[in-house]
Formats: sequence, structure tokens, C-alpha cells
Amino acid sequence: TEPTLFEAVIEADRAFYDRLGNGVGGDDPVPFPPHAPRRVVPLDRDVVYIGRSESGDAGPRPLIDLGEVPAADLGVSRRIHAILKRDGDSWTVHDVGSANGTRVDGQKLERNVETRLEPDSVIHIGLWTAITVRERSAEDGAGR
Repeated sequence: TEPTLFEAVIEADRAFYDRLGNGVGGDDPVPFPPHAPRRVVPLDRDVVYIGRSESGDAGPRPLIDLGEVPAADLGVSRRIHAILKRDGDSWTVHDVGSANGTRVDGQKLERNVETRLEPDSVIHIGLWTAITVRERSAEDGAGR
């Protein structure tokens, strides 16, 4: 049988942003992006890095790159913020020591502790990013 194919659905979550206090508060809050299109990233490897690259960065970019315009999330760590790992037909996530942390279904993760994702789990990182790992849907097709 063919292995199950997975994808990450990435969206800007206004409610999460509001719960954090509009961009971590302070004198210079980061505004919620006016245009943040939903993205779907095929998870075609067993270890997937989540992070934020910026123009001019040398080296490899994270597969889930949250530094992309128009909705670059400045609350996501540069380079690597968190890591997804595939374990058969399930996934784990762990925070690698980011400043703003990683949450799964509202619970903040301990640094460097792998947490198994349930089928409908939502990972929140940065100031507004919500990531859901799911089986690839037939209508999305392969080879996008």
C-alpha cells in the first residue's frame, strides 16, 4: 500500500492574535496582516522545519516558512522555531527554544519535548500563525 500523504494548512488566526494582546503589546505592536492567504504545504519528508527566513538569509529555508510576504509573522523565530516529525501515520511537534513558544490546542509546549498531534490539533506559533497537519485531500491533488 502507498504511504499516507500529509500536508500542513497554514492560516492567520485573528482570535489567537487578539488573545496574545495584539502583537505582544508594548510601545510598538505588530499589526495583524490585512491580507494573509491560506497556504497548503505538502509534507513530503519525515522531518519538517518551521521557521522564518528573510531575504538575504544564507542557507536552507524551512519547509514551512513563515517569513513569506504578505503575512510574515515576526513572532516566529528566525531559521527554526519548531520541528514536525513523522512517526508512521502520525506526527509530533516540538519547540526548539523559541522566544514566543509553541502551543498545541492552547497548551504551551515545554522546550524540546515532542508532543503527539491528534488528527484535528492546531499548532499556534508566532503572533497569529495556526498550522494544522492533515492527510492530503483528494481535491488538493498531488504535484502542486
